[in-house]
Amino acid sequence: MEHDDLYGAKDRTLDELRTAVATVLNITFEAHESLYLGGDYFRSRGPAGEHLEILRNDSGFEEDGEDEDNLIEPDFSDYSVLLRVNSTKRGDELKDRLAAVPGLVFLGRR
Repeated sequence: MEHDDLYGAKDRTLDELRTAVATVLNITFEAHESLYLGGDYFRSRGPAGEHLEILRNDSGFEEDGEDEDNLIEPDFSDYSVLLRVNSTKRGDELKDRLAAVPGLVFLGRR
């Protein structure tokens, strides 16, 4: 069964988290840009076909003229950078490996 895992970091930059996750998982991330996702972000595909994204939690995307920034994951507003692991069948294995990344916290599974 496939599921999606979410991780967060409070005191890491996008690039710092990209480097740490790439090293632990032995994968390469590509830089991308999306206004909807808050500008620059990184994307990779794991060897088992899962999709990984490292992005800012604050999208900066305003809807309907709202004056405040919108969070991608409002329930985790304390985490400035997110790692999403989508469509994975090996979530527990990745969770164990990602535990080696300082400052990265497992936030939940969907």
